[in-house]
Amino acid sequence: MVEHGSLKTPMTLTARALGLAAALLLYAGCGRSPEPESAPPPAPIPEPTVYYEAAMKAAAWIDAQARETEHGLAWGEKKELPELPPEISAEFLPFGLTLYSGTAGTVRFWLDAHRHTQGPGHLDRAVRGADELLAHLPSAAPEDPNQIGFYGLYDGWAGILWTLEQVHQASGEPRFREGARRLLDQIHACAQEAGDGVHWGETNELFYGNAGFGLVLLWAADTFEHPESEALATRAGRWLLTSSEPRPGGRTWPWGPQNPDLVMPNFSHGTAGVVYFLAALYRRTGEQAFLDAALEGAGHLTEVAETADGKYCLVFHHENKGDRKGGEDRYYLGFCHGPVGTSRMFEQLYLATQEAQWRQWVDQGSRAIAESGIPEQETPGFWNNVSQCCGSAGVMDHFVHQYRRTGDREHLAFAQRMADDLLSRAESEGEGLKWVQAEHRVKPELLEAQISYMQGAAGIAAALLHLDAALRDLDVEPLRLVDDPW
Repeated sequence: MVEHGSLKTPMTLTARALGLAAALLLYAGCGRSPEPESAPPPAPIPEPTVYYEAAMKAAAWIDAQARETEHGLAWGEKKELPELPPEISAEFLPFGLTLYSGTAGTVRFWLDAHRHTQGPGHLDRAVRGADELLAHLPSAAPEDPNQIGFYGLYDGWAGILWTLEQVHQASGEPRFREGARRLLDQIHACAQEAGDGVHWGETNELFYGNAGFGLVLLWAADTFEHPESEALATRAGRWLLTSSEPRPGGRTWPWGPQNPDLVMPNFSHGTAGVVYFLAALYRRTGEQAFLDAALEGAGHLTEVAETADGKYCLVFHHENKGDRKGGEDRYYLGFCHGPVGTSRMFEQLYLATQEAQWRQWVDQGSRAIAESGIPEQETPGFWNNVSQCCGSAGVMDHFVHQYRRTGDREHLAFAQRMADDLLSRAESEGEGLKWVQAEHRVKPELLEAQISYMQGAAGIAAALLHLDAALRDLDVEPLRLVDDPW
């Protein structure tokens, strides 16, 4: 692969045909075959865009935040462990290491940058970060169920498992696969039996809970040729079939019995993420019960969605249940609780059923974002956040994905609009760029320049690289997590 990826160009058939005809005339009657025609020189690769340059400056800032340890590299300020209750062991706490906001998320960016540039420095950073992850792996699966919650996808060891295997595939170093398999064995060992099903704690959702465990297991079944992981994912699906509640149009999955009044319908913490896993499980197993449950979950979401007579698709933040008020009047736009994430569920249902209606819902979600007034103006569900989870980078990535899916350049233009706004918010520090933002909507005064993937510069830089590749038509596949259908 060349420095900035491979450019796809059309073949100039007419010129080739004329050259061949001339050669045949020249050699006619001479008893000789024509000389083979030399291939035309490859078209030059377009120069990197301003978005690429910004991504590399963000990479410089991220690199400057690295901490050398005795094992490798870590990202983020070194903090003391929080005071833990006696039932929680620090061995199982992935403090500062996770995909969401820790070293694993930053490693994910370095791998994406390596794919895009093939520069050796980016892979080196990923390897050294992965060595830091390896040094903190639990020695064995937890026996206490209080520890099982630390094994989730975005905020736990399951996401670190995925990260280690990606570094193995990029570097060829066997120690990273060995670490990934060790974590996979621990996930199998700490599964809790429940009749025909299994679960890891009683949280249903994708970020921390059982839907995320199931997706990692389906991925592991393919990656490691490990049918036991598919069997365990299937049993996780069966447990999820028992943990929903009826709602208008179908059913929903609350957070879990520890938070019975917390009912979020969208992707990261609610029904859409569970439906995504069940639809993926149906595609793998063909078990109709999984598709039926997924369709009931989607039926509820389409029932309650704000559609403006079929133009949009916006699903509220949370149900007004118990003491949790105001959620049914609040609409997010990003990955966690908005169309960016919930569109992934609709795409997975399209892949499972081949029914065009599900892609219509994807398009309605995109239209709702594009016509909301962002990024020039904030909305109650789109605040001063520029990251992958809640803000601008996640929206930009979504529209790049939609351009790749449809070829519609309006999607690409909106992604550029989001990126231009992002660049206008960037702050220089040394040779790098950073972004100061409010991670939490309810804490707008808490402003930080964050580093990692879902909240911070790593995810922003990755989105800028994805946009650069789309604008230059580079044959560079982004690194896809297990919840990405695009």
